[in-house]
Amino acid sequence: MRWTLTAVCLWLTGAWDTLAETEIKSLHVKTDIFHRYASTTVSSLMVNSGDQIEEASFVVIYPDSAFITRFIIEANGKVYKAKMKNKEDVKELVKENGTNIIIFVRDSHQISVSTKLEAHAEVKFLMDYEELLPRKLGIYSNVITLNPGQIVKDLNVTVNIEEPSPITNLEVRDFKDFNEATADIFKPNKLVNIHEKSPYSKTIVWAPTAEQQRAINSRGLQGQLAVRYSLDLTQGHHLQQYVIDNLNFVANFFSIDDFPNLNKHIIFVLEYSYSTRSDKLEELRKAMDTILRDLNRNDYFSIILIKSFVEAWSPDTIYITGPDAAESYDREHKLKSKHFTSTLTPKFLVEASPENVAKARYYLISEEMDLSEATNVNGGLKTAMNLANLGAKKWKANPPIPLILFFSNGDQNIREVDADFDQIKALNIIQCPIYSLAVGYHSNYDFLRKLSISNYGSIHVVYDATDIVGQIMDFYRSVASPLLTDITISYFQTKVKNVTRSKYPLYFRGSEIAVAGKVKRDATAGLEPIGELSFTSARAAGTHNYSLTDKNIFDGNSVTKLYEYLWISQMLEQLESQLELQEKQKIKESLLNMAIECTFFTAYTPLVVEKPDGTITVVEITALKQEYLEKTELEKIKWIRPHLIRSATATQVNVMIKGEKYSLALNPTNETFGTCNVNHMAGECRHFQSCPLEIFQDVSDFIPFKCDITANFLGVCCPLHLN
Repeated sequence: MRWTLTAVCLWLTGAWDTLAETEIKSLHVKTDIFHRYASTTVSSLMVNSGDQIEEASFVVIYPDSAFITRFIIEANGKVYKAKMKNKEDVKELVKENGTNIIIFVRDSHQISVSTKLEAHAEVKFLMDYEELLPRKLGIYSNVITLNPGQIVKDLNVTVNIEEPSPITNLEVRDFKDFNEATADIFKPNKLVNIHEKSPYSKTIVWAPTAEQQRAINSRGLQGQLAVRYSLDLTQGHHLQQYVIDNLNFVANFFSIDDFPNLNKHIIFVLEYSYSTRSDKLEELRKAMDTILRDLNRNDYFSIILIKSFVEAWSPDTIYITGPDAAESYDREHKLKSKHFTSTLTPKFLVEASPENVAKARYYLISEEMDLSEATNVNGGLKTAMNLANLGAKKWKANPPIPLILFFSNGDQNIREVDADFDQIKALNIIQCPIYSLAVGYHSNYDFLRKLSISNYGSIHVVYDATDIVGQIMDFYRSVASPLLTDITISYFQTKVKNVTRSKYPLYFRGSEIAVAGKVKRDATAGLEPIGELSFTSARAAGTHNYSLTDKNIFDGNSVTKLYEYLWISQMLEQLESQLELQEKQKIKESLLNMAIECTFFTAYTPLVVEKPDGTITVVEITALKQEYLEKTELEKIKWIRPHLIRSATATQVNVMIKGEKYSLALNPTNETFGTCNVNHMAGECRHFQSCPLEIFQDVSDFIPFKCDITANFLGVCCPLHLN
């Protein structure tokens, strides 16, 4: 089974200067998971053992679903605590640049803070971040990515888990290089200690010694420690309640997997256009071949190909439509054939019989991509909506659940997309969710996210890597089994106020719904029952009461933090959807007030950091994106150019990198030196001259791509698609 990752990457180093004396004395990471809500503290003590001022850099890569809630620098006996401020109020302050390190970790953000460190002085960095661990395919998971850049004598990772249901299938994966693609094989970690306090409480401790770290990587750890677990739901506690802080807040988690699947009508919208690389098209075909074979016999499906025009498939007819610019003799010739039509009919709602599935698989394999430099995305999405509406008219009783899966890897070129958002939304009269898969770094992520959020769905990023098919299948499996519709967890207004989102159109097997609210003061004496749960399924429908009991009351403030987390996440999502300007401004004001009061670091509320040297800087969120890679000329790489000028006629030159001398071959053969992985992409180790990339403008940009070649020649892990 594949599983979802939430990660924090830690890179705490001195400057790239090879003479830097900054040492990490200790690196501690502690995560407390209390009822799915994970609070993580990162603590690092650094010392300058040299006789000169050095720079200490604290770089943390953390999940893009998490919020930083505390940042502290301790030095010279003083504590410097960062504050969250309105972004508009700190425009004049200097932005923190930090250390420029190109390390790519999926679905992540980065924070980077540097400070000057006097000779023989110490500095301590502390950072807290929080998130709700999602349940996907029945699994909760937490991943910590470590990259200290050196061996750390005192390194400790502790994860405490406490849940209201018995914890089952707890596993800790062996430490894995973060450039490896996600593997199906889960290797247990032999260095971890798991302490079982009770069936409901576990503690994981991973503290490799210096020798054990060297055995993993002689230059220091560079990879991920992954923890995953599930909960025993056989006791029927599908809706768990608890209140916290003297009954000030209430939260509910809803998860249930023992209902039968609802039949679905899944509409695949696939880009087969000029923007699709041939290798990506092949990966998409492989994924679709598996997905089609996975459909249930009672499901229905439709296939839409987006080219410069739009093409929809049925077993005996092809539907074609498109703007005037895409009309060609070839298209007109096809329309005259009895196998082509310009009218959508119920025949394009295809039953998932073995015969129809086999024909669809052959169609996708044999169909070539359109070489016209245009992609009619809007036309494809409108066609998908029309098919969904056609199904709603056809199936009056017990209709299959409509889902649109949109596979996109490029920008739309025919028309301006934003102008047509309203058209797509207006066509979605049955509230059909659009799930977008942004495939590769060419994808228009902002457009796809807005599209999905505005149409009851979500976006999933598929990264350029060796596991593209696996990534697509992971997402498909998460939405392949709808169990319930129209789920509502409604608290009684006389007892609970300020409730987070509580209505959901669909519930999928292996997922979970979380709702929180604030209990009214005059309602704390009599809370039973506190509200109602309602949903529709293939087996049962109805309204059920649920109540709070004494055994569900806990000490602490995790529900308070969960309540804040859900509200801030909800408001950030609303700001990306289609709302009127006045309504968005109202939401933004509420977001600013809550984020600053509750100290949540967001794109609207950056960190203002006061440093020991008296400077004040602003730290903003950096979203880590997979770089678009392209080769360039060797002479255009800044740190290489001086060596070429001094040795105009040489066959090789010497280059110093982090205190080590390498030979740069200027006229190398096309020989390869083994396979490698970089930023989750498969590659081959080649001479630097054979694969100089545009992003190598600083030596630190090149370091993650460096590979070893015999005779100490400078090698680069060159991604396969560039060879």
